[in-house]
Amino acid sequence: NFLNPFIAMLTRLKLADCKTAYIAVPIYHGYGLATLFLFILLGKKVLIRRGFHAEKACELVHQHHVETAVVVPLMVYKMMRFNAACLKSLICIASGGSELNPASASEILEKLGSVLYNLYGTSEAGLTTIAAPEDLKADSHTIGRKIPGVRLKIRDQQGRKVSAGEIGNFYVK
Repeated sequence: NFLNPFIAMLTRLKLADCKTAYIAVPIYHGYGLATLFLFILLGKKVLIRRGFHAEKACELVHQHHVETAVVVPLMVYKMMRFNAACLKSLICIASGGSELNPASASEILEKLGSVLYNLYGTSEAGLTTIAAPEDLKADSHTIGRKIPGVRLKIRDQQGRKVSAGEIGNFYVK
């Protein structure tokens, strides 16, 4: 169950192209641990700090020319507010763990370019979808496209299939 999400992160987020990653999310959380293992397997330089402070995070990204940042949406929002110019070295911002604010997504894409990825998953099912920058440009509310190999269906309250554009519930196996 871990192979498809790892492959999807490698290919969709182009993680092989980065040399240095900053993991701002807690390592004890599944998201932090999974990305740490992925970067170790890739042989990348990984930066981790105790706690999160936007000022220190911006300094770290700028000083080490970090190319990938693994964050929850509030972290990148605070970093953008503190000093967006310090984030210019980023080629990938992997945001997950909570809902991505559409206005923040639009601002990041406008100020930093096509670097923002919205990852969606659960503790029980793991990573299930990834929204690439082009997906977020088309609709900043999206959680993206499902990862190959993930068995995901969208059903209504009674468990019936929904049509495109209709609201439903996720069923992941």
